[in-house]
Order: sequence, then C-alpha cells, then structure tokens
Amino acid sequence: MWTWLARLIGIAEQAGGVSSRVALTLDPTAGDRRLKTLRGELRTGQWLEAKRHLDSLSDPDERTRLIEVLAEGPGELPLAGWVAAEPESSLPLLLRARNRIYWAWEARGSGTADTVSASGANAFLDRLELAEDDLEAAAALDPKDPTPHAFGLITARGLGIPLAEARARFARAQGARPDHLLAHQALLVRLCEKWGGSHEAMFAHAREATAQAGPGSRLHALIPMAHAERWLFGYAFDEDESFARYFERPEVIEEIEAAHEACFARGRKQARLVDLELRNHFAFALWLGKRGGKARRELQEIGTHFTQLPWGFLDAPDRAFARARGELGLG
Repeated sequence: MWTWLARLIGIAEQAGGVSSRVALTLDPTAGDRRLKTLRGELRTGQWLEAKRHLDSLSDPDERTRLIEVLAEGPGELPLAGWVAAEPESSLPLLLRARNRIYWAWEARGSGTADTVSASGANAFLDRLELAEDDLEAAAALDPKDPTPHAFGLITARGLGIPLAEARARFARAQGARPDHLLAHQALLVRLCEKWGGSHEAMFAHAREATAQAGPGSRLHALIPMAHAERWLFGYAFDEDESFARYFERPEVIEEIEAAHEACFARGRKQARLVDLELRNHFAFALWLGKRGGKARRELQEIGTHFTQLPWGFLDAPDRAFARARGELGLG
C-alpha cells in the first residue's frame, strides 16, 4: 500500500528523481555507540550497564525512549535473570514488556488483518498478554512511573481493549506525569479512526494537550503527528485524491508551523533521541507542506538519523527520507 501511496501522491515526480547520495540506514540508536553496546550486551543477558544508564536518567521521556531503543530488535531478549535478580525493581519488567510488544508485532507483521496467519495472530495475542502481566507488575512496584501505563496503551490497542480502558490507562499515566510524551502519542494513535476512534477525537486530544502545554513542550509535536494520521487515512483508506496536497492546505500547514515554533522555543529540555523523533515529524510535515526552508533546517538538524515514522507512512522510510533530502538539496 505504501508504494502505491507514494506513486499516487507524486512525491518522486515532484523531487525530479533526486535522491540522497548519503548512505541511509535506519538506526534506533542514532549513531550512539554506547547504546549500540548496551543493546548488544542485553542480547547476551548482560544487564548491569543498561541498568546503570537508565537509572541515571531523570527525564521521564528520555528514559521511556531509551527503554524502547534497548528493547527493540528481533526475538525475545533474555531478561529473566535480571527480573529474578531484582524482584523489587520495575525496570527489568518494563524492558521485558516493551520487548515483548515488539516481539508480538514481529509475529503479526505490519500488514492488514487479512494478511496475518492464524499462528501469527495467536502468537501476537499471547505475547501481548505476557507484556500486560509485566506492565501490571511494574505499575504496582512503582506507582509514580507513567511508563507502564504508556506502554499499556500500546498493548490495549493490539488486544482490542475498549477505548474506555485505554482512556483509563492514559489517566493513570497523566496522574504520574501529565506531559508524558509517549502516553499522549499512544492515546492519539488509539483515537485515530483507523483504530476505531474518529478524526475529531484525535484532533481534540492533540489540540487540548497543546493548548495546555507551554513554550518548549514536546507535546506540540502531537499536531504534525495528528495531521500525518489524517492525511494517511484520507489517501490510503478513503482513497480521496484531494488529500494529495493535504499538507499544503493553509489551515493545516499554518497550524503545523505554529506548533513547530512552540515546540522548539528557547528553554526547552534537551534529550537527543526524543528531539530527533520530534524533528522527524516536523520535517516530514513541513516538507510535504512546501515549507522548504524550515524543512531543510530540520533535516540539517536530523542529519542522517531518520525514524521509522512518519517516513514509513509514505514509502520505505529510507527512500522517503532520501527523497526529502534530495529535493531540498541535502544529497
């Protein structure tokens, strides 16, 4: 579907066939050698350095993002030893839960429901249930941590848990940390029409969160995220060709530009991997919205460190990102 979408929207033609001359590879660590080492150690059951690194982080968004980066990868991480060695710690449970979520989607695949085999569907649900057990235990061990509830919003979506329970999980995350980025992102995705919500509910959440957020808040990135979801649904699901230039609509791109300015206001907290994720969302929207100067500056900040989403909404993420770089003279 994504190749068809890219052809239909005409991005390759708009770019004049220009692509990046820089080698582009999706790297969840964004070139961080220490994180690469920690990921490798966890794959062999060595967890002490990962624990020290995660324990040193005071920014909840950064900690959550690092757990995701360390948990990502093929297969199940050997974390039983860490869980057994520290039965009063929520950290190994969070890491194992997030790894099991990735592992579940690995079994299911990224296609539509009709492309999933019976065995894949069963493994998907079984692994999500295992993650749910870990998240429940982690939340009990550390009630002040929003992360288990944020991850629980992802498992809830996969398990088809009703929206009322998803909102309850979000409320628990907010009770621990009102501006927790992943909790807001995960609820936004759950509220999408493609997941049984509605465009109105999705935008209401994004706009309410940003209205309450101050200058420099990461929550302003919910605006381009919501617009990307609306654009995707209009084109890929509704097959509405008027969405070919959705990001160029004045009311759309102006809202994104205002959110961009607010998100990167002076005085904001810095966390490299989190910032890279936000910059990728803004760069994508600004590029498709024909704000070349602003998009180019964001791509310069990003360098070669693109993220799976939102570029993967358009095509293979490396190809979509390369097109943006090439069109804007950053090849």
